[in-house]
Amino acid sequence: MLFDGQQKMFQILSVLELSWGEANRSADSRPFHALSFRIHGGADFKFQGKTVHCPKNSVAFVPKGLSYEMNHKAERLYVVHFKTNKDTEEKFFSFVPHAPHQYQALFKTMYDIWNAKKEGYYYAAMAVFYSILEAMQRDMLEVRASQNFEKLDFVMKYIEKNFASESCSVSQMAELFGSSETYFRRVFKDVYKTTPLKYINNLKMQYAIELLRSGYFTVQKAAEKA
Repeated sequence: MLFDGQQKMFQILSVLELSWGEANRSADSRPFHALSFRIHGGADFKFQGKTVHCPKNSVAFVPKGLSYEMNHKAERLYVVHFKTNKDTEEKFFSFVPHAPHQYQALFKTMYDIWNAKKEGYYYAAMAVFYSILEAMQRDMLEVRASQNFEKLDFVMKYIEKNFASESCSVSQMAELFGSSETYFRRVFKDVYKTTPLKYINNLKMQYAIELLRSGYFTVQKAAEKA
């Protein structure tokens, strides 16, 4: 993956500013990656049975070898075509950063440097490109964290309703979260500072105490219900 922690070397092939009117077009698989920033307009990418909308101010990454259809309105964008020295599996992604004006400024700077072709332009363009990648990795981590909180909220509502049920297991929670058990445990502990199992057991204990305090249940019955 583009941000999988592996050290990669990048080779910029071209930096373009493109604009076109409303149209539908298709693109066959290409031997290079494309990273773009949409200044105006938007587009829908259709590939592998999916449709991804890329609005104004969005950053989009199209990996090499991906064939797609694009339905777009009048739009203007910057796009960088590049290669990496490691052929890892890459996936299409798109997001709207919190500060799109910073991305637009970086893409424009790289475009101006690339097309001016002054002495040392390639290294100057690469420096800006790495600044874009740095900003992307930081912003995508924030986006992923926000998404994790939303999914965790869904899981927590499930736990509140089902913690006393035998079906309320870590595997079930991970499935609802949409990840492996290992990743779910790590995210849960990062947020709640405890493991999912300890969290559920604590809820069961508190519930059993409430039942006992009510005076209607014996210790055994309270334990069974919790």
